[in-house]
Amino acid sequence: MSVEENLGDIIGRVAISKQDKAHPDRFLAWIREDADVEVGDLIIVEPNTQDDNKPRIVATVEDIAVASNTENYIQEYISHEIGNPIAEPRTIPKPITTIQLRTLLRTDNKKMPPTGRWIVRYPNRLDIDILSARIPPNKRILAGFTKAKVAGERAWIPFYFHVDFLLGPEAAHININGKTGLATKTSYALFLVTNILKWAEENGERVAVILFNVKRADFLRLHHYPESWELFEREIREWGERTGNVNLARIILDMWKLLRDLGYDIVEFLRNIRIRYFIYPGDPYIDYIENADSQEYRYGLGDLSIAEVIGALYPDDTGATEQQINMIYEILSERMGDTGRIQLSFSEFERILESQTRDRGASAVRNAILRRLRGLRHRAGRILDWNVRNAQPIIFRSLVPGFNVVQ
Repeated sequence: MSVEENLGDIIGRVAISKQDKAHPDRFLAWIREDADVEVGDLIIVEPNTQDDNKPRIVATVEDIAVASNTENYIQEYISHEIGNPIAEPRTIPKPITTIQLRTLLRTDNKKMPPTGRWIVRYPNRLDIDILSARIPPNKRILAGFTKAKVAGERAWIPFYFHVDFLLGPEAAHININGKTGLATKTSYALFLVTNILKWAEENGERVAVILFNVKRADFLRLHHYPESWELFEREIREWGERTGNVNLARIILDMWKLLRDLGYDIVEFLRNIRIRYFIYPGDPYIDYIENADSQEYRYGLGDLSIAEVIGALYPDDTGATEQQINMIYEILSERMGDTGRIQLSFSEFERILESQTRDRGASAVRNAILRRLRGLRHRAGRILDWNVRNAQPIIFRSLVPGFNVVQ
C-alpha cells in the first residue's frame, strides 16, 4: 500500500534533534493536534518513500506529552492578565503533542533507530498481523491484546507467543507484573494457561497445568464456568456493575467476541476442559468442590527422595550445615529399600534423631535436624502422614490433561 493511499492515516513524523535522540528500541515523534492516540496504541513508522521493500517499525505508545513554546508557567500566568483565569491571552501558543514510542518489531530485523523524519501513521488491516507473521499458525498461543485505530475505528488486536519459547526445552520463565491485591497477575496467568490448553487441543498435544492454590478458595471455582454465551455475557456485565468496572466489562466482552469470530469460542472450550482438585484431609474449603473431580493427597517420608527431604527441612536454603546434610544422607541412605525408596516414616526418623549418642558433636547435629523436622511438622502437618511410610502423594499419573489444582 503506497503512502498516497495512507495519507488519511498519517498522523506525524519522527522527531530527531540534539535533545531528542532516536534509539533502536525507543524514539520520539510529534503528531497532529487532532490525532486520536492513546497510551498503549500500536503505531506504524516507516520512511516516506514508495519502495515496497522499505523497513517498517511496529511500535507501541509508551507516553504522550503536550508542550508549547511558552518558556514556563510564569509566562503563562502573566499572559492571562496576571493570573486572571477568565482572560484569554492575545497570542495563544500552539500546543505540540509528542509521543514516546517503544519498538516492538522492525521488518528488516535490523537493530537500528529510524534514520530520518519517517512518517508515523495508524496501522491498516495489512499491518495488524505483522507481530505474529513470523510465528507459524500451529505454533501460536494467544498472549493477549493490544489496541490500535484501524480503518478509522478503535480495535483490539490479538498477539501471540511462540509455543517453542513458552513450552518445552527451548522455553524460559515468564514474569507477570501487575498491581498487588487486585488479582491482575492471577487473572492473566489463568488467561494464558487456558490459551495453552486451547493450543494443545487444536494440535493434538497433551498438556497438564498445575495450579498451586495459595489464596484460600481462589482456584476452587474453576469448574463453575458459564454454560452458554448468554450466561457468560450476563456474569461479566454483572461483575462490571457490582465492582464499578462497567467499561472494563465491555472491553472484556469485546475481546472474547473477537476471538469467537476468529474461531476461538471460550465458552465451548471451557465446557469440555478437565479440572481435577487435589485436596488435603480436613480442608476447610472442601464444600467449594462438591461434585467436582477431586483426590485427597498426603505424603509419608517414603514418598520423598533424600534431596526432597532436605529441601523440605531447609526451604530457604539457609541454616543447613555440611554436617547436617551429611547426617541426613547417612541415616536415610542406610534405610533405602530395593525400590530406592526410604523405608522410614517421619515418626521413625524422629525417634532416630532423638536417640542418644556419646559424641557431643553428633548429638548437636541431630538436635539441629530434629528442630527442623518438628518445624516441618508444624508448618506442613496437614499434608504429611507422620506415622506411615507411604501415603497418597500426587504422582505424575494422577494428573489430567487440563487444570490440576493443588490446594
